[in-house]
Amino acid sequence: MTYITIGEFAERTHLSPKALRLYGELGLVVPARIDPDSGYRLYREEQVEQARLVGLLRRLDMPLATIAQVLPLDGPEAAKAVAGWWAGVEAATDERRGLVDYLQVRLRGEDHPMYEIELRSIPERTVLSVNRHVDLSGTEGFFEDAFASLRAAGPGIEGIAGAPFLIFYGEVSEDSDGPLELCRPVVGEGESGALPGDVGRRVDPAHEEA
Repeated sequence: MTYITIGEFAERTHLSPKALRLYGELGLVVPARIDPDSGYRLYREEQVEQARLVGLLRRLDMPLATIAQVLPLDGPEAAKAVAGWWAGVEAATDERRGLVDYLQVRLRGEDHPMYEIELRSIPERTVLSVNRHVDLSGTEGFFEDAFASLRAAGPGIEGIAGAPFLIFYGEVSEDSDGPLELCRPVVGEGESGALPGDVGRRVDPAHEEA
C-alpha cells in the first residue's frame, strides 16, 4: 500500500503539519499509519478529500466539535447540517448588527427610531421542547443537539404553524447562560411514548406575542 508523507499531504490539502497533528488528535483526519521507528505520520490517497473538507469548514470558522459531527454524515445530510449551522451564524450576525446600530445611536446621543409593534394571537398548543442553561459559546452545540432530538421525537406540524421557536428565560452571552428553550409544536398531545434525551412535552397556553 502506498502512503503519503505528512509533508506531501499538507501540500496537497493546504493544511499545515501543525493543523494536521491537531486534527489527528481530535479524530478528524487520523493518519493511516505512524511509522514505529521515526514517528512519521503517513496518510492514504482517499484521505485527501476529507482533509480538504475539514480545511474548508474551518475557513467558515466552524468549531472543531461541529466538524466532528458533520464528517460522519453522508452528502445530503452533511449539506443539511452545514446549512443549519450557517443559519445560526447568520441569525447571530443579524442580532449583533442590530445591537451595533443601537449602540451607535445611543453613543451619539440620538433618539433611536421607533417601530410599530403588532400583536398576534397564538392558540393553546402542545410543544416538545429542550430546555438548557447555555452561554454564547455553547449555543451552536445546543441548537444542533436540540434540533436533532426534536426531529427524532416524531413528526411535527407542517407549515409555519409547526415552525420551531426559541424562548429566552434570561440573557445568553459570554457571561450569562439563559436558560434557553427550543420548542417545536406538535399535533394534539403528540406521541404518548417515551421521549428521547432531554426532550420534554408541555402545553403552551394561548397568548399574544409581538
